[in-house]
Amino acid sequence: MTGTKAGYTTKTAYSASATVAKASFTTTTPKIQGTVKIGGLVGASTGLFSPSASVTYRWKANGNPISGATSRTYTIPSRLHGDKLTVTVTGSKPGYTTKSITSAASVVMKPFDRASTPTISGTRRVGQLLTANRGTWSPSPSVVTYQWRAEGRPIAGATSRTYRLTRAEHGKNISVEVVGRKYAYLPTTRRSAGTSAIKWPLGISTPNVTTQPTRYVDTSPGRTVTLKVSATGGSLKYQWQRWTPASRTWSNVGSSSSTYRFTAQTAHELNQFRVVVSNMAGKEISHRTYVWVQSSLSSPFQAYQWFGLWNYNAAVSESIDNVSGYLAAEVYVCAAPGYYVTGDVSVQFVGSNGRVYPSVGQEMPDHVSNGVALDANGCGFFGAYSTAPQSVRVGGRWRVTDQSDGQVYRQYVRYDRFDANAAGAPTITPLGERTSGTALFGSQAGSAPVDQARAQLTD
Repeated sequence: MTGTKAGYTTKTAYSASATVAKASFTTTTPKIQGTVKIGGLVGASTGLFSPSASVTYRWKANGNPISGATSRTYTIPSRLHGDKLTVTVTGSKPGYTTKSITSAASVVMKPFDRASTPTISGTRRVGQLLTANRGTWSPSPSVVTYQWRAEGRPIAGATSRTYRLTRAEHGKNISVEVVGRKYAYLPTTRRSAGTSAIKWPLGISTPNVTTQPTRYVDTSPGRTVTLKVSATGGSLKYQWQRWTPASRTWSNVGSSSSTYRFTAQTAHELNQFRVVVSNMAGKEISHRTYVWVQSSLSSPFQAYQWFGLWNYNAAVSESIDNVSGYLAAEVYVCAAPGYYVTGDVSVQFVGSNGRVYPSVGQEMPDHVSNGVALDANGCGFFGAYSTAPQSVRVGGRWRVTDQSDGQVYRQYVRYDRFDANAAGAPTITPLGERTSGTALFGSQAGSAPVDQARAQLTD
């Protein structure tokens, strides 16, 4: 640093010296590429030197430099088996500090001297235990894992030496895959040959119902109904099921044998029954049994309950005590194909005194005698009217008669007084027109099957 000024001697001063430091590389750790095994050719990634640098390589075994191993690639000799191999990459550049980075260590491995194909022992049937035999391995692996396969696909959770066959394996071939591991040896996989197709246990076959339950049952309350089936297949289980017009779904009932007995009640009217026969090989469902119950004054149907006549199904609503001075109820009817309500169906009221009170259809123009319009499903409704006095209504019954095909088939429905305050209850006008509450009838029961005569059931 030099200073000058007029009248002054020019003077120069010097600072202390300072050494310029070298820059440093930004680097990442190199990796060994390839399988580290005897005879294997491996290579080293350079890692990242930023800025770029001139690099050299030094391969090491257990941290000691290997003589002559200074190329980017290295063929591993047999003497290194079990050693830990690393590679050190060194980068240099003028003005930068030389830097060396060493890879993670990899154990030098070799294949097992011998690894046999496994075999499977055990009975090839559902429910039986299979065992994997790995055979001879040299040296003996320290860890052995198993994976059972069906048709070549892994079976979830089947990773033990043994496997108990399930119904899911029926008809499939089974194999097992064995993996052996040992320090300084390559993990080795061997798969057995597939077995023959897995069979059902001895005596087991797909269920087959050989004797079906009674197809049609016509009975009365208090009688014992017996439904039974015969089936083949071995180790069979039975589950009887019931369908009702109200639920329109199948639900299980108590019996778990080939025979189902119950005491008939009016609640069983228009019910259907079937049985599901099953074993591990599958299941079969029997034909349906249709049940009719012949009601009586002492065992009537409930209001809004569907019941069968001869060629009709019907339901009767609660009763209204005063429709233009008469006792009235709504009757909903579904006809078998080709049948019409007019002339076939009549409704009277039987009082608690046992007296039958005539209907008053001639006075009411919407009564059945004047015709009932049926929809596309063969269903319609009409109003029933009676002169029965109030004193005989409680305990009384509506009597519905079907005279089609020359029959006189009668059913009885309990008198239930309509509560005008009950939400959703139907209202019947003098013309028999439903104005509300139609859901109380549920889905229509449809027409009764008439393709076969009903079977009269005895105890």
